[in-house]
Amino acid sequence: MQHTEKVVSDLVKVILTESQSAALISFINDRGVTIFKNSNLLKVVNKNDFKSVPNELAKWTIENGKHCPELELLRQKEIALFTK
Repeated sequence: MQHTEKVVSDLVKVILTESQSAALISFINDRGVTIFKNSNLLKVVNKNDFKSVPNELAKWTIENGKHCPELELLRQKEIALFTK
């Protein structure tokens, strides 16, 4: 099991589909383990509140204090994958 996959299996306490897991792995690869571990995203996932996940992912589009179109595109892809 790769490192990021292990992070998801260790921190996420609910059952995910492959697509949901892949979306979270993408987020962790971009933002890092510590951010994910302390995020409201992880909290809503662990509450099985999957309808709130797109909103939580969409919040992570700021880089160096500025909106980043590349991050917005990445988050949109992760949202599409998570809700697949």
